[in-house]
Amino acid sequence: MGATRGNIGIALACALALAGCGDKAARNEADAVIASDVESLALPAANEEAIANTVVESIRRLPDTTKFMAALTASGVGEVLTHGGPYTLFVPTDSAFDELPNGQFDTLTMPENKARLAGIVNSHVVNGALQVSDLRALVKKGEGSAVVKTLAGSDLTVKAEGDMITVTDATGKVATIGGTDIAAGNGMIHPIDKLLSPGPG
Repeated sequence: MGATRGNIGIALACALALAGCGDKAARNEADAVIASDVESLALPAANEEAIANTVVESIRRLPDTTKFMAALTASGVGEVLTHGGPYTLFVPTDSAFDELPNGQFDTLTMPENKARLAGIVNSHVVNGALQVSDLRALVKKGEGSAVVKTLAGSDLTVKAEGDMITVTDATGKVATIGGTDIAAGNGMIHPIDKLLSPGPG
């Protein structure tokens, strides 16, 4: 009987030792998985420069686009444009917004007008990274004009008039592109002198 108890004790001790080894192995495996996850999460840090150079961040750094930047933020469109792309943005200068009736910009940026503002902002955005040379090529191919579709679903008509490139919105308002191409990590930016509209509704 004493021998039996001794054998049982040895068996229990071995079982506990094996369990301890198993727990240690499991812990080591879990630690390895966590370390791997942390390492993989740290990898995107190498792309911080590219992420910071989105069309939105590039617009934020421009000197005369503070109101369009505010519209991007208030409408939620800015958050969308920090991902994916490429996009081309025709960005109204602050002086273009100054042509709005007094107080209208403040009204548009109120939370209850978010959907309407998003439509206006999206009427300045098209898919693809289009340089001025690309726009000229489209106009030439279209024998004098080209139509590009905005994220709002409205059309912009592009024309070349001498050295100038113009875009006309759905209401017939004509905006002129100023300056040179402004390249961003996920698109292209063109300052314009008018605020565009998606059209009626």
